[in-house]
Amino acid sequence: MAFKDLLLSLTSYPDPSAPAAIAAGVGYAALLEARITAVTFEIEIPMPMGFYADRLVDLSGLIATERQKSATQARELVAAFEAEAAARGLAHEARVAPANTVQTPALIRDHARLSDLAILPLGPTPDFRNIVAETVIFEAGRPVLVVPEAAGRAPALDHVVLAWDFGRPAARALADALPLLRRAGRVEVVAVETGGPAASSRTGDDLLRHIAHHGVAGTFTTIPMGDRTVAEALSGHALAAGADLLVMGAYGHSRLRDFMLGGATKAMLAAPPLPLFLSH
Repeated sequence: MAFKDLLLSLTSYPDPSAPAAIAAGVGYAALLEARITAVTFEIEIPMPMGFYADRLVDLSGLIATERQKSATQARELVAAFEAEAAARGLAHEARVAPANTVQTPALIRDHARLSDLAILPLGPTPDFRNIVAETVIFEAGRPVLVVPEAAGRAPALDHVVLAWDFGRPAARALADALPLLRRAGRVEVVAVETGGPAASSRTGDDLLRHIAHHGVAGTFTTIPMGDRTVAEALSGHALAAGADLLVMGAYGHSRLRDFMLGGATKAMLAAPPLPLFLSH
């Protein structure tokens, strides 16, 4: 299956998504020759109830101003997205809907369920977008491409690193990422030596034979963990190798909507070092 229908999540409030987020989403759509839909929201801020709310400050006026700010920034994001997509000659669509911040993660999740791949820009430090990302990753049932907004790197698939530990999430990520791996100039499968017992009776050569049946030529590399975490070992290797994308399984589960993230997944999402393809 090819990725033909992409979703790009854009944030309108309190700060709008950076131009780099739009450029990245449209750039990946061009690489994959796919249609792309951008989704953003006009944030509705509820009016607190109470006799003194408007007597102490002009609360209704402040809320109206912030709502207008979100609406204006949403329209500006849509205009910038449509211009970028049209310049690339891509089939595209933009959707703007009213929502409050509590509703936003679930709404984006619902859009992602009817997309082949959701592109989610994240900042250098955790914020509300990380809550959205966790919701989509663990509840949408579709793969996610996390793009570090501040990096501003041009989308590319010249060198893709696949994190591998023979576990279920890694196997799921491999299967979901095959359309990207087929387009990659170089695929490097990387396993981190943690010092534990072998996780599988199968070998790296078995994995390379499997992906070769899908038209993917790759290499298998084992790296020591040392005194680093798994996330540090993977990101350090990928960055040192000049990789364009890191593919990995997302570890975790949802319990009463509180996410219990695996260590590597949590660290990667907190400060994505490079574009991440995540699958749960």
